[in-house]
Order: sequence, then C-alpha cells, then structure tokens
Amino acid sequence: MSIEVIILLVIITAALALFVSGRLRVDVVGLLVLSALALTGLVSAQEALAGFSSPAVVTVWAMFILSAGLTRTGIAQRLGQPLQRFTKRGEALLMAALMAAASLLSALINTVTVAAILLPATMELARRSGRPPSRLLMPLALGCLLGGPFTGISTPPNILVTDALRAAGLRPFGIFEFTPITAAIVAAGIAFVVLAGRRLLPQKAAGASADSLHQLAASYQLDAHLFTLQISAGSPLDGRTLAESRLGSALYLTVLALQRKGILTLAPRPSEVLRAGDTLIVHGRPDHLRRFHGGEHLQIEAPNPAHDRVHRCLVLAEGRVPEKSSLLGATLGQSELRRSHRVHVLAVSGGGAEAVKELRHHLIAAGDRLLVQAEREALEAVGREGLLSDLHFLEAEEVPAAVRGLARLLPVRVPEGSVLAGKDLIESRLGNGFGLTAIGILRGDELLCMPSPQATVQAGDLLLLQGTPQDLQVLDGLQRLEIQAQTSAMAAELESQQIGATEVLLSPRT
Repeated sequence: MSIEVIILLVIITAALALFVSGRLRVDVVGLLVLSALALTGLVSAQEALAGFSSPAVVTVWAMFILSAGLTRTGIAQRLGQPLQRFTKRGEALLMAALMAAASLLSALINTVTVAAILLPATMELARRSGRPPSRLLMPLALGCLLGGPFTGISTPPNILVTDALRAAGLRPFGIFEFTPITAAIVAAGIAFVVLAGRRLLPQKAAGASADSLHQLAASYQLDAHLFTLQISAGSPLDGRTLAESRLGSALYLTVLALQRKGILTLAPRPSEVLRAGDTLIVHGRPDHLRRFHGGEHLQIEAPNPAHDRVHRCLVLAEGRVPEKSSLLGATLGQSELRRSHRVHVLAVSGGGAEAVKELRHHLIAAGDRLLVQAEREALEAVGREGLLSDLHFLEAEEVPAAVRGLARLLPVRVPEGSVLAGKDLIESRLGNGFGLTAIGILRGDELLCMPSPQATVQAGDLLLLQGTPQDLQVLDGLQRLEIQAQTSAMAAELESQQIGATEVLLSPRT
C-alpha cells in the first residue's frame, strides 16, 4: 500500500469521525478535507479549487440559500397554513393535500428543509383533526421524497447529471424535463397512500394536550371570559394594526388568535394588520368588552354649533419648558399638567423642531415647546409657577389649520344605565385607552370647562372629547365590533406545537 493511499484513508477516516461526532459544521469539515488534500499533494491547487467554478456546485449553493431565505422570512411556513382547511375533512383528503404540498415545495426547496418546515404544521394538523401524528408523518416524508426530482434544480443529483452532460458535449436536461415523469410518480404515490397505503400506517394514541387545556379552561372558567369579535365591512379598524385598535390598552383584552379565511393564527403580533371579515378570539372581562360597544354605554353624536361654546372658555398658547421646570424628567402622562392644573397638551415640538407623535410617553426635556389648551387663568398660573415660560397666547387668526385639526371635538353622550355613569374620567379609560381628553362636560345647560380628571360622569352627560381623527375612528370602530360569546369547543383551538397554555405558581419573591 503506497503512502498516498494511507494518507487518503487517514483523511477519510478523520472526516467520517468529524461528521459522526458533529463537533464541527459539515461545511467546515468539507473545507478541512479539501485543504488536507491540497496540502498533502494528493491534488493540485488548481484541482482543489476547480469545484468552486463548477455550475453544479454554484447551483447547489443557490438552492440552499433559497431554502434558508424562504425559511427565515416565514414564507415557507405560510405556505403550509392553508393545510388547516383540511382538518375537518376526511383522512384521505388530508393525506392527499399534505403529500401534494410537500411535493410542490420540494420542487423549490431542499427536501430535508421541506420536511423540517412542514413537521410542525403536520403535528398541528394531527392535533386539530384528532388523529395520531403517526398517520401523517409517513405521508409527509414520502411526499418530500417523491417531489424531490420535480425540476432540474430541485435536488443535487439532477444538477450534477445535467452538468456532466454539458461537460461531455451532450444536450443537458431542461429545468422542467423531469416534471412530467415526477408528476406521474407523485400522483401514483398519493393514490397508493390514499387507497391502500394508509391502511398499513400505525395507529398510535394521540397526546392529551387538548384534554389538559380543557381541564385548565374548566378550572379557571375561561369560557366565561372568551369571546369572538368580528371586524365588519367598512369598519374603521380595517387596515389598522392590533396595537392601533386599542383592544388591549382601552379594553384590557388579550387577543389569543386571529382567524382569516379559515386560517387560524395563534398569538398574533401587535403589528398584525386587521382586515374586514377577520374574527378575533379574545380573553377579557365582559364589562370591559361592552364598555364602548354599540350605543349602550356611549353614544357618539353629530357635532353641533352649540358645542363650540366650549372653545370660548378655553384658549390656545405656546410655551417653552425652562431649565428649572419641575416638569423635567417626567413623561407627559406622568406630569401634573392635566391632573393638577387642568392644562391639555395638544402637541410637542422637541429640540429638533420635530413633532412628537406619542405624547403620553414623551419624556419632557428642557427646550421642548408645548402647544397647550386651557382656561386663561390656569395657563397664567402655570407661567407664574415656572412650569412653562415664554407663553404666547394664540389669537383665532394665528391658529394654523393643522392645530385646528388637533382641537377637533367629538360629542359623546352617556346614556342611562351606562357602566360609565358614576365613574370619574380616569376610570372611563377614555384618556389612557384612546388618547381622548374631555375638555368639557355639558350637563343640561351647565358647561364644565376642562373638568378635573377626578370629575364624576353622570348619566345624561354630554362629554366633549378632543383627540386626533385616528383616535376618534378607533372609538367608532370598537362600537361597530360584532361580539359573540364563546364555548369550550374553541379551547382546543388555542394551542399548537409552538404555543400552549400552562399553569404556573408565582414565587413570593417575584
């Protein structure tokens, strides 16, 4: 045995040991083998680097990059979501759909990657349909294998054979030349599994996760706090994100799932955009849920010229936050401007002269310019106490159109029997939840200008609210929601392979 053969066997043995141990990544081991062959003189430097210029190698690289891109962007996972529609169908149709999806994805993505992507979706299909996972995992694997040769670039063997034909001067295979044969093989494979093969699949018992969730639902009476909300056509919430809908901040509701066109998305992100026809499964207290719904507790009225008299008792002014102001270091929501001085901040311009969007969370800094609204006496008191300086009262002709938009009024009536009657303005959540400010309360013929946040709301009061058009539209959208009570049948739908419910005990030190 020559020394070259011995060196080659040592390199192969070391490579196998590294592959089996998994201590190094596969690509790193491959580069180490390539370097070892070149350094020992078994191959020349030109031969060692020749593979990097091979179209076959570059194409295989591109396929893995494409697979990683589809996986990391979530596109591949979304391709598996439509399979949820088959959970209520028969087992044969479910298997056929699963195998067809796996085969089609294998035409674009590496088969191992397809199996990894569809594995959680397959487990979810098994759980939702009440079938053992063992009945669906084998069809998934078979679908991935059968669909692998769908195109000339879907598997490394197809790429290598095509490159070898091109190198030999022969006509290479076209990208779709394998498709007719592979399509026939896939169809035959699906037919075999549906008609005969599924009778050979194991029947192992399914897990008991759904039962455990039902037990938790019964123990904590989740059914009494589960509801579905329907986004109707033409709703102002259509096109807004979950965060912008104020379901959490205004109503203390937790959105557990979103159903759109038969596809259920658990724990949707706050950035999820709502669409007309969406169904939201939410958890919360019924009284919070119905507080702003319909006209039962709040009735939005059309603007009336008589309501504008509230503006006659209020003035607009612009002031600067001085260096020694006691407002420094607090957010506008924490400051005493509204609670103690009954001064409403309409807009803030920071040091960079840019308008601040999230007013409540803006940290007040020296040099900030505030556009405020209040009674003249209150603003003069704020100036005397040094909270604001350089106060400039704006006359009607000095008020820009944009500022007049900020001062837009929304008249809201508190009817008899409203849950808001007897509560103060803070408890109403109109400010914290919607960013709306009550600049006046019309109680009969009496007008309360810039009422204190502790002012009690009475039945029959007309609240003169002020906010941005977006805030007003959100309130209108919540009133149009279609509410339905939920049953325990939905409890099993609120758990998946990635998302579930559990019971925890909080530590006394938490």
